[in-house]
Amino acid sequence: MVDTLAKGNVFPTMDFMHRYFLIISLLANLFGLAMTAQGQELGFNEEKVMALLERYAGRWVGTYEMRDMNGQVLQTLEADVVYHWETTENGRVLKGRAVYGADNGMAIAESETFIANKQLFSIVEEGGKARTYRGRLDKTGKTVSWTPIDTDRPLDESLRETFGRDASGQETLSSQAYENLTRNGITMLLTMHGLLYREPLESAVETPTREY
Repeated sequence: MVDTLAKGNVFPTMDFMHRYFLIISLLANLFGLAMTAQGQELGFNEEKVMALLERYAGRWVGTYEMRDMNGQVLQTLEADVVYHWETTENGRVLKGRAVYGADNGMAIAESETFIANKQLFSIVEEGGKARTYRGRLDKTGKTVSWTPIDTDRPLDESLRETFGRDASGQETLSSQAYENLTRNGITMLLTMHGLLYREPLESAVETPTREY
């Protein structure tokens, strides 16, 4: 699996794509971040959070486009993502598995999303590395913004996911994200634009899984 923009590969951090990766709005400056914060839900409404998480359950198929700061498409990734609920001793956990493919390879990420201490968290694992993200809903209850909490540079990456429907009525999950990457002293801004469509769960692809 590829987790950085290095040696000619243009997969960004794969876990960031999933929630990723894994995904606040497409913003690259503090002014934009402040605007997003103003639109977020004040306080914690567990009923609204659970209603949004319920919408993830199932299978989603579509593409992600990775672009540079000039808007040029660097890579198009095909994505097949499946979410399902499991009950643990600590409560319900939304577990996910995402398969991303491109001309130069394939990557798999797995996630666990849950509520703890009146906050929404998601732990994403890819390539043996785990990242933790905190989620915040906007006032509509249809959009969640994810930012990393296990980093000293939280403004270097962010992701926003929004549920909606296309003109035909099919349910969609759109994503917008950015990540600042530094290589050899040079910092570059990568953005991600994704659009997934809900598909029948029984047609999900078979992929390797790990034991939870």
